[in-house]
Amino acid sequence: MAGINAPDGRPYMPATDMAAMEAQSSLSSVLPWGGKYPPGVGVAQRKGFDIVTPEGLQLHDLHQRILSYSMGGHADEINAAVNASRIRFPNATLVDTTEYFEPATLFMQALHEALGPYGDFLLQLATTGTGANEQAIRLAMGSLGGEKSSRLLALSENYGGCGLQMNAICDAEGWKGDTSLKSNARHVNIDGSNLDKVFAACVNAGEKPILIMEDGIQGVGGFKLLDIAFLRELAERISDAGGRKIYDNVQALVRATGGKGLFGFNRWADPKNPKHLPDFVTFAKGIGDGQAMAGLAVRRDVAEQVKAAPGGAGNTFDTFNRGRDALVTAGKVLEITQGEKLWENVHARGHQFQGNLRPMLDKYPGVVRDVVGIGGMTGLEFRDPSKLVHGMRIAPEFGIVVAKGGSARNPVMRLPLQFDTPAAFVESVSDCIEYMLKTVQLETGA
Repeated sequence: MAGINAPDGRPYMPATDMAAMEAQSSLSSVLPWGGKYPPGVGVAQRKGFDIVTPEGLQLHDLHQRILSYSMGGHADEINAAVNASRIRFPNATLVDTTEYFEPATLFMQALHEALGPYGDFLLQLATTGTGANEQAIRLAMGSLGGEKSSRLLALSENYGGCGLQMNAICDAEGWKGDTSLKSNARHVNIDGSNLDKVFAACVNAGEKPILIMEDGIQGVGGFKLLDIAFLRELAERISDAGGRKIYDNVQALVRATGGKGLFGFNRWADPKNPKHLPDFVTFAKGIGDGQAMAGLAVRRDVAEQVKAAPGGAGNTFDTFNRGRDALVTAGKVLEITQGEKLWENVHARGHQFQGNLRPMLDKYPGVVRDVVGIGGMTGLEFRDPSKLVHGMRIAPEFGIVVAKGGSARNPVMRLPLQFDTPAAFVESVSDCIEYMLKTVQLETGA
């Protein structure tokens, strides 16, 4: 297929050429969890809720760089804000943590106010969700006297963005095995079946528990929506044990809140019960609408405990976290989301989407077995990994690009929606998915 030219007049490099080069030079071309998917799809441009490939195909984007895009319908407004900031702050593309920078100050103040109903939170910026979660873990440990007197608790059947300490216990075999960073996390079953055992082990070892979890829903683990009663009991036990709760909103922010607010815990926590509320909230991805933007919020009293600990002042840092374009984008995303209550929109669009997908379970029973998730974190669980891979491979032929998640036991095609997704987009992608499933059924004999 002939390629298209970029706005500068030069042709884009075809995806086939990029694949050949990366086969020689990219680590992800050989490691088992790497590789690009769907095969052969490159990204040259973004147009609203779609991507344009180097070959000129326009595809509905249900990949979104693993939920990093959030505002397909507000691109002009966000671009205008970024362009204005480039005039206001010429060449100030990246500012060090030790310096004041107006876009950073305003964004942190806005998030501080958004978290106000849940406590007095202080903000620390980062560049990635992994970095934000690692900072939160270090601060939590520091507030409890260090790693010898605390223990990380991680939920089963998932992996999260906080390094090998957590990833080493997940279901993805590629993350397991002998590494130089042995995980010391205790494993909490998501059905709550081993809660007594886990908390007894912490007591016997003299450890304070630190819970880090994706806030009410597992992301890469396959959009598994966690039970409200389980989440409440877990939060209460952590609080009663004098531990810390880190709620990872890197993916759940706005998308999986049950239409009740900005944060994942708005879906499941009782706002009148302080034991349910977070000590830390981490965020990234959608808040930056494609920019490298992340951070964490920590309760002021917890931060004071870190400060009071021996050597506490140096517990965490992220040197280069004040990128102009990313901060302005994030500030605009937060402003628009709050002003238009987009958590209500994405929840409604998710309900519409799942309503369209559920009849497909009966029409293509040999291919898919369940609709999973909530709101903007909706997915299809396939019968087996081979059918999922088949669907991902042919999806671009039907006008969509998708993502995968879960594991070999629960292979999930992740179909996330952006915060401002319109109803018409949901109808269009639903049709594309049905054609894709029908073809998988015909070609695999399912």
